[in-house]
Amino acid sequence: MKWLELCAIWCCDGWHSGTPRFSKLVGEGYRIFTEILTSDEQKLLFQRELLRLLWARRDSTLNLHGWLQSINQSLIADLIVQCRTLDDEGVTLSSFIGQINDDPGLYDMTLGQFAGHGEGNDRVNLTTLHSAKGREFKIVILFGMDDGRIPRNNATQREQREARRLFYVGFTRVKSELHIMFTSGRQSPFVQEVQRRLEIGL
Repeated sequence: MKWLELCAIWCCDGWHSGTPRFSKLVGEGYRIFTEILTSDEQKLLFQRELLRLLWARRDSTLNLHGWLQSINQSLIADLIVQCRTLDDEGVTLSSFIGQINDDPGLYDMTLGQFAGHGEGNDRVNLTTLHSAKGREFKIVILFGMDDGRIPRNNATQREQREARRLFYVGFTRVKSELHIMFTSGRQSPFVQEVQRRLEIGL
């Protein structure tokens, strides 16, 4: 999702200012979709399609929902389907697009607001737990902290350790306010662990 934020910034003014550089967007795209972009020809096609899509959408006043939906349908969705390691990112992106569509308060959000371009600092930064490391936010909302999602059902001990590490990566990104969202009665064991620690004052 950080990559999509960079793409949004590029569409608002980055194409003109050089921040971020298009080569950075391409390089990050290669890294994210490395599982499927294995040949020089595939990489070149990806680069051309990304440039075509972003160049046609260089306007900070564009509706964010429409921008995300068109980028997802034209490029990202097909790549995610072919990359076994990006299932969570695909679910997160689809969920975010759906929430924007369903929430009247978000539906009119512009690309500029999402990118933080000329709109002040009142914006939402959507990121996965994997890409949140090293970043900080005033307010953090962790969605989907359910047992069966983090960790996944039938997770090995190694997968449970990795899920716990990721949970605490997200947990520690906050500067002042943290909200943890989970289905009633199905909270992750990591959420229960935090609740127990709060109860005993640790």
